[in-house]
Amino acid sequence: MPTKKSLKWFLIISLVLAILVPILLVGTIFTNVLTTSLKKNIITGNESLSQSFVYQIEAYLDQSLKDLLSLKTMIEKQDFEMLHINSLLDSVRQNKDHFTKIQVIDTSGVTRFVSPFDPEFIGIDLSNTPLFKQTQKTRKAYWSNTFISPQSNQPVVSISIPYINGIITGYLSLENLIEVAKKVGQGDKMRITITDQTSSFIVHYKDNMVFERGFDPNYEMFKNTYQGRIMTMEMDHEGEVMLATTSMITQTNWIIVFYQPMKKLFAPIRSIYFFMVIAAAVIIITTTILCVRHIKTILHILNKFTQSAEIMSKGHYDERITNIRYKEFIRLANQFNLMAGAVESRQMELKENEEKYKSIFTAAQDAIILVDTQTGSIINVNNFATCLYSYEEKHFFSLNLEKICDEKDNTLQKMNEKENWRSINHHRKKDGVVFPVEVSGSFHSQADGKQICTLVVRDITKRMDQEKQRRQMEGQLSQARKMEAIGTLAGGIAHDFNNILGAIIGFAELALSAAEKKSKQEKHIQRILTAGKRASELVRQILSFARSTNQEKKPVRLKDIIREVTTLVRASIPMSIDIEVDLESEAIVMADPIDLHQVLMNLCTNAWHAMKDKGGTLTISLKESPSFDDTHTRNQTSPTGRCAILSVADTGHGINKNHLSKIFDPYFTTKAVGDGSGMGLSVVQGIIRSIRGTIDVKSDPDTGTCFSIRLPVLQKDIPEQTIAGQPLQTGKETILVVDDEEMIVTPTVANLEALGYKTLAFTDPEAALEMVEKGTHAFDLVLTDMTMPKLSGFDLARKINQKLPDLPIILCSGFMDEIHPENAAANGIQSFISKPVTRDVLSLKIREALNNV
Repeated sequence: MPTKKSLKWFLIISLVLAILVPILLVGTIFTNVLTTSLKKNIITGNESLSQSFVYQIEAYLDQSLKDLLSLKTMIEKQDFEMLHINSLLDSVRQNKDHFTKIQVIDTSGVTRFVSPFDPEFIGIDLSNTPLFKQTQKTRKAYWSNTFISPQSNQPVVSISIPYINGIITGYLSLENLIEVAKKVGQGDKMRITITDQTSSFIVHYKDNMVFERGFDPNYEMFKNTYQGRIMTMEMDHEGEVMLATTSMITQTNWIIVFYQPMKKLFAPIRSIYFFMVIAAAVIIITTTILCVRHIKTILHILNKFTQSAEIMSKGHYDERITNIRYKEFIRLANQFNLMAGAVESRQMELKENEEKYKSIFTAAQDAIILVDTQTGSIINVNNFATCLYSYEEKHFFSLNLEKICDEKDNTLQKMNEKENWRSINHHRKKDGVVFPVEVSGSFHSQADGKQICTLVVRDITKRMDQEKQRRQMEGQLSQARKMEAIGTLAGGIAHDFNNILGAIIGFAELALSAAEKKSKQEKHIQRILTAGKRASELVRQILSFARSTNQEKKPVRLKDIIREVTTLVRASIPMSIDIEVDLESEAIVMADPIDLHQVLMNLCTNAWHAMKDKGGTLTISLKESPSFDDTHTRNQTSPTGRCAILSVADTGHGINKNHLSKIFDPYFTTKAVGDGSGMGLSVVQGIIRSIRGTIDVKSDPDTGTCFSIRLPVLQKDIPEQTIAGQPLQTGKETILVVDDEEMIVTPTVANLEALGYKTLAFTDPEAALEMVEKGTHAFDLVLTDMTMPKLSGFDLARKINQKLPDLPIILCSGFMDEIHPENAAANGIQSFISKPVTRDVLSLKIREALNNV
């Protein structure tokens, strides 16, 4: 390689050339340089002066526009009368002396107000003038062409702005502009012209050019070449070479030109040319001496930079360069020091970021695993990962990703795609337990080019369990809706069955009254009545079970609830299971009868499931205890006083000891899918607690299970109302019978007539109402069904009550829950009879209603 010459050698050669070349070229070069420099300075000064002048003009025009806008705001905000608007215009014109006239023009273009006031200007139509057309069209400020005012003999420009009821026009005097231009101009050295958008002169160093409306032939050239900045060019003007500086007022498209004769501008250069030649020689000699002196200093500085760079390359970023001469080298040293400081700061930031990364990496509550995408090897893990997978940190580094992934293909395939992703997977712990996780993957490259995948792993076992519970709850809700539909269907069937039973019982009672005493026919008919009444009781229980409304708690005799449930259970479980009932108590508790039905039905259903394979015995017993204290189930919330003990026992397979403590947990079940939701016992426990009771369970495998429920007993009894056995009540009154079922009407009418009453019977409620309204028949009481087509029994009673307010009405229904006593009483209904209706109940209710009239 050729030997590279040092900077010192190049500086010496340059010094020799610097001495010889200027001597040969100093004359011409210096002249050109001086001329160019002077021209540049002149151009800079002219452009600065022109810019300042433009700012003054624009400020003058902007202030005028702002004054008009303020005037517009005052006019629009207040509803001035004509006199007030003229006063306002005069006030603005007097305070703003740059306006010679201000006028307000309405939306049709007619002048309505003017200041100073001149009646000749009022009513002038300006609709065809540019100032009106352009302002109305654009709805923006419009600057007119300049014109010479006949009053002041000075240039004037008008400004028009739109307002809500027309436009406002101000006439702006340019006299101040001319005075400023004259002050800026310097006689023959500086000549100023301003031309408006029609190329007519507004300002000219020759006054007659303004008043005679002379125009600038170069206007279009200046306008087309103007590019949004001040321009300077050489051009011929009035027989002289001029330096022309051009600028524009963008608001009005006015062109401002500063003219300066080139000959007079550069006259001083010729005067000093001779002196410059002599000075050049002196400067060359002096420069040579100074260059030689400073070469050593420059080389020293460069050497200092070299040494500092070597120190920094070794990692000492606190190195700084000081004590440097020459402005250029000082700037270079400052930049060098800034660079060193930036590198040092960057190193500190990297160190801080590394510490932050370590802190986040360590404290994260998700497992973070760094994996080599090529080999699948685990490179690093955080503390949470060691806890989650039960591996020690050092053992992780010997593992492959496949070791902890139960779904290897999915995770490895995602890693090979080299894209950020998120998925649900299953991972495996050290002890082999597989658990669900949510995995997020992102990729980055190390300095050595190795591709790293960062896996953020979150254990979602709880979330999956919650999702499972949610699905179970949805299934439970679906099941509840099905049960609601079944209950509604059962209620409908029971209602129709009530009508059938009513006919059976009614006709049986008629047959019984005609049969010979102690004959076989009488016994057979009596059995029919007994079966009908049992069927009626069964229907009543079905209707009670099918009720969808929440019932209030009321005194309930437990023995009655147990008998009703036993009847239902006996009809629904196989005969291989015996039912034994032992009722030793007449205990009364405060509860919702439907809730007690549900408790007993759930317990009996569970007992049946425990015995359905081999059969057995279901035992239901009711006893009474002086207090809760004789049982280990006593707690702080248990009430004091007597308690009823309700037991449901079976001889089934029993409950496993491991499951015994969980049977009351929601969704816990040992039954197969479809056999149970796991909500039965949790609901039972909730109901028992709501009525301040306790529930206990004892169970032995292969022996059976016994649930014991303790409920607080009311201190008062329920008065019994016994109707059976009372003598039949008779009468001679006339009764109106309304029921849409013929098979109900016939036995009802026959029984009433057997009791001595006269009857009017209708199967059409509208026909019955028509008869009442016409008043063709007299009667003493109305007996009507509730559910009928066209007109319900309640509506029929309401309309009859409006016609005959003192007439007693009895309502019959299979759905007593649908009847609100307050509304019924307000519409003349005195009593209710639950279907099917027996003769003894019918006779008693009718007599009570008639006696209360």
